[in-house]
Amino acid sequence: WLTSSASEGAQRANFEALLRRVDGELAASGGPYFLGADLSLVDCMFAPFLERMAASLPYYKALTLRRNDGWPRLEQWFLAMESRPSYRHIQSDFYTHVHDLPPQIGRCQSVPEAEGFAAEIDGSDGSWSLPLPEDDGSLLQPLQGLRGGGRA
Repeated sequence: WLTSSASEGAQRANFEALLRRVDGELAASGGPYFLGADLSLVDCMFAPFLERMAASLPYYKALTLRRNDGWPRLEQWFLAMESRPSYRHIQSDFYTHVHDLPPQIGRCQSVPEAEGFAAEIDGSDGSWSLPLPEDDGSLLQPLQGLRGGGRA
């Protein structure tokens, strides 16, 4: 779907159906992880894919994966992962993901509605001014936990 603009509406509907299924699996497990309360290999396998999707979908397709009421369990999963310093220390940023993805999978196709998200991720809208804002829940890329310490 990222590399094609053909059947945009149908592809988006299919993708959203898959996200509902993933969200349902997280709900069925009791969460916040895929197999319940404890981190498992399943979470470790899904993490890089979901992380790239969280960055790339708004940038190219104007679909926010994070902080989306349509997939509340998925957001709980992200928050649980981000509460782990071992994950936070290897987690990448949205900018890197969206610019690293095209060389891996081919030219990604954007929709016009994604321009605002792309500007925010690229910083061309002025959002990269320092100091970075406090994360009040409205930022596209969540920043909570970046200053945290603790154990894995």
